[in-house]
Amino acid sequence: MKLMLTEYLRSMGERGGLDLLVANLLSQMGLTVLTTPIRGSKQYGVDVAAVGKLLDEDADQTIYLFSIKSGDIGRENWDVGKQALRPSIDEIVDAYLNGSILPQYKGCTIVIYICCGGKIQENILHSVAGCLAKEQQRDPSGLLRLRMMNGDGIANYIVKYFMSDRLVSVNQRRLLFRCLSMAEDPDSSIMYFRRLLTALLKEKESVKKRIFRIYQLGMCIGLLKHNCTEVKNLDACYQAAELALLYAWDYLNLKDMSSKKKMKKEVVAFNLLWWQYVEIGQCYCEKIAAFCDDPYFMTYACHAGCEVDLNLRIYDVVGRMASFGAALWWYALALRQCNDLREPCKKVVGKVANALVGILKNNPTVHSLIRDDYAIEIGLVSLFLNQIMWGEELHRWYQCLMNQTYKNFVFGRAFPSVGLDYLGLIEHLSQSHDEQYQKKVLPSSELFPMIYMFASALKFDDVCSGVVNIVKKFLKECDFQVWFPEPLSEDAFYTNNNNHGMQLVSQNLIEGEKFMETVFRECDKRSLPYACAYGAFGGLILLGCRVHRCPLPPHFVQLIAKAAAIRNAEEKSAEQGCDAK
Repeated sequence: MKLMLTEYLRSMGERGGLDLLVANLLSQMGLTVLTTPIRGSKQYGVDVAAVGKLLDEDADQTIYLFSIKSGDIGRENWDVGKQALRPSIDEIVDAYLNGSILPQYKGCTIVIYICCGGKIQENILHSVAGCLAKEQQRDPSGLLRLRMMNGDGIANYIVKYFMSDRLVSVNQRRLLFRCLSMAEDPDSSIMYFRRLLTALLKEKESVKKRIFRIYQLGMCIGLLKHNCTEVKNLDACYQAAELALLYAWDYLNLKDMSSKKKMKKEVVAFNLLWWQYVEIGQCYCEKIAAFCDDPYFMTYACHAGCEVDLNLRIYDVVGRMASFGAALWWYALALRQCNDLREPCKKVVGKVANALVGILKNNPTVHSLIRDDYAIEIGLVSLFLNQIMWGEELHRWYQCLMNQTYKNFVFGRAFPSVGLDYLGLIEHLSQSHDEQYQKKVLPSSELFPMIYMFASALKFDDVCSGVVNIVKKFLKECDFQVWFPEPLSEDAFYTNNNNHGMQLVSQNLIEGEKFMETVFRECDKRSLPYACAYGAFGGLILLGCRVHRCPLPPHFVQLIAKAAAIRNAEEKSAEQGCDAK
């Protein structure tokens, strides 16, 4: 465990990584954390400040000031550059100690820690030791101490206070080791991670204990990310980060938004998992983006064994990128007064959108809808590209989908199916089938209502006509279903621990206006119950739909239709104003 932690700490970044870990670790060790790292604020060299007793020889009220750097400390980051450590120590002694110590701690011993995730290299060890001795001699009161803490020391504290037998059972550690050791096999790794997740977040404990469990979970995801990076396969840690967000939201009971002030600590803990997900998602999308610009490059990069395997893999990637981009865009819109975070988020969203559109343009396999539950991926892509106002790219993709789907129905192969396993899909694509087989594998559909609803809301009239044409010729006896959440869905959605929701079954998709009126009428009756939909973490609904294979609620389509109606009204009023002039 310690060896894995040491390597993980060396790879951690400083901002939002190692500094938050040290602050949480000090809190678990019983110290009172005075300041935690905040983006954009003047720190005067101090990343984390705490008061308490860390070592036996220290007084009970000792102030600890941590100046934290990522990786190893060598000559290049000791006294050279903006992020050098030596100037930070001078800034602490000259500025922080003279104005930032609270009055009740005047006269207390002050310990400045030089802290890094790796090691202090041997070639500067004498320089560091000389600096510490010199600074202590400058202090006339004799209350100043300077110490070093490297990744090995932090790992010792983590094993003692985060991963001890008293806090983590033997079975949980065994599950963690198996999950980490199988990072090259994502399916096996995520199987053990699910067990670990349910074991850690099983009991409804006190608020303090629940928050601690979330920090433990974040540590496990960090270790998994490190192992996945080593084997160059981010699949397992990406899935783990998604599951952790959904389970943590339910475990912390953040859906109870009636007491936001009381839940501040829970939201801070949840933010730790959120930014881990964003970091992993960004790395994942950057890796995928390298294969998106050239035709068929993504197709070859999948190393798929057959046409079915290729189609399933690419649609999995498309769904992940669309849900990640939409969730991050949702979060960015909530950061109205925090431009230093909002703008980087928007840049990442732009890169994700470019990569996603590249996949849709350059890989014809995404035009073959071989599974009816691709309605989820269709909805995620439609919602994401509409969010960022990329309607033309979405329209072109819809046109390709309808053209290819019509051909597949004509030739009796590769049309959407329900309930077929992997071998069934291989047979489905390899042979031409008659009308009776089609009725058997597609007795009902959520895919075509999803496409029609988004196309209708976005005014893609040719796409709507294409759906109606397919329905008239090939799906005369098919039931069209639209899923709606119920009030009980709030408790079951995030962990998928129970059946929930209801299906609206209709056969009047040909009569498009009546169908949309019926759907929107049901939307008004059954409002979206998810509390996170109205905050920065509204994208959790999209993650949950993809991870748990739950259809997108049509309320998102209704929002798009209402926004389009408002825009059309504004454009007409502007045109009338111009005509009057």
